[in-house]
Amino acid sequence: MEKFAASAQNERCVQRRPLHPKRSSIADMSILRRLAIIGVICGATNEMAQTKIPYEAPPAVTQNLRTMDDILYTVRAELGDISIEEQVMSPNDVALPPDPGIAPFAMTKAGIAKLWSMCEKLWSEPGEAAIDISHDVEASARYLQDYRLSKDEASQIDPERLDCNDHANVTCERLQQQGMPMYLLSIWPEDPSKRFDKGWHQMAVCKVREDCYFIFDDQKMTLWHGSLAAFARQYGSDICTRIIPYVGISTYVEPKYDNFVSKFLVQGLHGTEDERNMRSLNLPLHRRPVQLVSR
Repeated sequence: MEKFAASAQNERCVQRRPLHPKRSSIADMSILRRLAIIGVICGATNEMAQTKIPYEAPPAVTQNLRTMDDILYTVRAELGDISIEEQVMSPNDVALPPDPGIAPFAMTKAGIAKLWSMCEKLWSEPGEAAIDISHDVEASARYLQDYRLSKDEASQIDPERLDCNDHANVTCERLQQQGMPMYLLSIWPEDPSKRFDKGWHQMAVCKVREDCYFIFDDQKMTLWHGSLAAFARQYGSDICTRIIPYVGISTYVEPKYDNFVSKFLVQGLHGTEDERNMRSLNLPLHRRPVQLVSR
């Protein structure tokens, strides 16, 4: 009896957690509150993914762009002095090796290795590591803030600050206003282990006809005879690159809101998985080299 009485006394002394604490948590939320929060998040995401002009169908190609001379005149009028060259796909690139795709496990492994290397440097050389981290954070913040600047925004800043995505966006904006069906072409390293270091790039593309494209890379225009996949793989000078899956070929559409979240969402939602689905100018074959036509 004495043991039982002592046990009962101890239980009365133990402070139990109240059934309805004042502090709230996700676990304590009702189903309706959870659904309401999910609905708000989905609604905000959907709003951020809206286009500047309601996108129902791509604009028709203007009737003024019927020949190579028309295209080159329009390009020079909009982009100024731009170098022009013509390239043909190598016969070795007709059958490309398998694309590794996103490769999430390999990318995760590479990301962990890079993070571990940074931690080791932070331990051995804290001062230098802190400076590197600060520069990386600053560069990432600037990249997101200035991602895909419009032509008006790009004209107001130092040209040295413009990234490849800014040049691609301005080119798409200017040429699509003239009736050219424009796309954003985004590439990254074929090797997943190198995607955290370098090799990401973005260009503007206009399809001339099947296996023929105008590719705008900063201040250079290339008339490419071949597939976009082959162009992407031979683009890198020291590494092989590939078109980013799902979002690597994206119809140029202006987002409703001027922020990187909206731009990423709109670009992703208007991705084209197969280059054969891209709209084309349907220009006839030209008999003279494009360098001669452009003069």
